[in-house]
Amino acid sequence: MLKTARQHAGVIHRNPAPGLRTRTRTRMRWAVLALLAASGLGAAACNSFHAARAYQEGTRALDRGDPVAAIEALERAARLAPNASEVQNHLGLAYRAGGDAERALASLRRAVALDCENRAAQTNLALVEREAGQREEATP
Repeated sequence: MLKTARQHAGVIHRNPAPGLRTRTRTRMRWAVLALLAASGLGAAACNSFHAARAYQEGTRALDRGDPVAAIEALERAARLAPNASEVQNHLGLAYRAGGDAERALASLRRAVALDCENRAAQTNLALVEREAGQREEATP
């Protein structure tokens, strides 16, 4: 059951993709922006700005159910901010929505490795691992 959470006036709305979850949009945005801003100065700050924009673009694409656009934007964000756990978490969700379980697992594992307190990434990883295990059991 995939879930993404968006906070609007204190209410969390669930995306039609049930099961996996993310932190509330506002909290994620500030966390990612702070992480990206702290990652460098000068030209790196410009990269941080572009990474945050790509992250937001990818998150919006994921929310509207467009995994192709989400993957494109979130891969760009991951190149610009390779140590941002939230970017890796959303990239994992996008890969999973696009049907690429192997890449989804890799991104979600990276998200957890980057931030062991990222509960959304931990939950998403556990669910995708469970799904992958079920597929393996069903394959003769």
